[in-house]
Amino acid sequence: MFKVLCILICLLIYVPNRAQVNLVIDPSFENNDSCNNLLFIKGTKTWHSLDSLNNTIPTGLYSPIYMNLCYTNTGMLGSLPIEYHCGTSKMYPRTGNGLYYIEYHLDFSVNPGYNRDYLRGRIKPLINNKQYCGKFYVSLFKTMKYGIDRFGAVLDNGGLDVNPCNQPIVATPTWENTTFNYITDTIGWQKIQGVFTATGNETYITIGNFYSDANTHKIIFNSLSSACPEAGYYTEDVSIIATDITAYAGADATICVSDSIHLGRPQEVGLECLWYKPTIATPFASTSDIWFKPTQTGTYTFIQRMDNCAITWDTVNITVIQDCRSLLPIKTIPNVFTPNGDGINDAFTFSVVGATNVSFNIMNRWGNLIQSVTSRASVTNVLWDGRTTSGEACSEGVYFYTLEYKDSKGDVIKKNGYVSLLR
Repeated sequence: MFKVLCILICLLIYVPNRAQVNLVIDPSFENNDSCNNLLFIKGTKTWHSLDSLNNTIPTGLYSPIYMNLCYTNTGMLGSLPIEYHCGTSKMYPRTGNGLYYIEYHLDFSVNPGYNRDYLRGRIKPLINNKQYCGKFYVSLFKTMKYGIDRFGAVLDNGGLDVNPCNQPIVATPTWENTTFNYITDTIGWQKIQGVFTATGNETYITIGNFYSDANTHKIIFNSLSSACPEAGYYTEDVSIIATDITAYAGADATICVSDSIHLGRPQEVGLECLWYKPTIATPFASTSDIWFKPTQTGTYTFIQRMDNCAITWDTVNITVIQDCRSLLPIKTIPNVFTPNGDGINDAFTFSVVGATNVSFNIMNRWGNLIQSVTSRASVTNVLWDGRTTSGEACSEGVYFYTLEYKDSKGDVIKKNGYVSLLR
């Protein structure tokens, strides 16, 4: 199979391209119906088995099985970390609380009429001729007889609505695992990834094995007579992310040596990032956002990458001040406010005492400017009432701010952070 060049995208606040990040709805299978749903056959509100019964419950055996940490009846189907099916296997979700178990292959001679299962979910609209990077993770259930190489995802607009008798669906995967790359890891998660160009008509994603038995490559993983005559895998963390979004590490900042700083943006499924300190070749963090205490002035590098695929990066300059008196104009910047008209904490406000050239901006999660304040007063009270520049009330959520001013020494001080708006 041809080698694909894929770019993992970590969309960060204030980026030039303000497209959405992960376009898969409920990418880590968290939106479950109920923890009392026996066997969790119905799964989540977004994901379901692709079968011949209105896409609600599977025919034949129990796959795909939805499992969640909230289901505490240990030893039963649906419970974690132990899933009781053809033996036992311990596995925790890669992220969040939920995951799926899918049978990607089963010997037809062992169970005629039941051979394959598929997991189907919804995605947000894609753009015609735009390039995306798709990904999901699998881990082999340890009592399986086989390890296989056929893992893929098909995007469509509703054409794969039924899978009669759980037979193999022969289709061209939108992205898939490398041929003869047999996945037999029962402890860690192995990613299935690739780059594709969208048609703009995609509304669904289906995960499974889209090859006939004759074209499904397999190896004997477990030769014990008690091994399941199948290849069943835990499946987790599905993502579809546009490849043209530029990385943004954060705004340059000046802080006291004892203070922490928050850079990047909140983590999302599908983001894989690395942070590097000045002159140090080893990364010190691997998430898209970080809280840390810099101990030296310099340029910190944020890299977004996916294994051997293309890399994009951004840098942020942090000035660490040993004499923290120059940062005293600001006592405290709040991190939450409730503009609901009750007269209590209705505004996001703080004082910048003795400062000049104060510039203050509020952005939403996509980097769109919501409000901007500029003042040259020697004593400045910065205030945001939770509205846009046109006076419209903003919705609940987390907003990003940047602050810049000159202190009493004439030094330019820059800060940034997040504030939660609750109603």
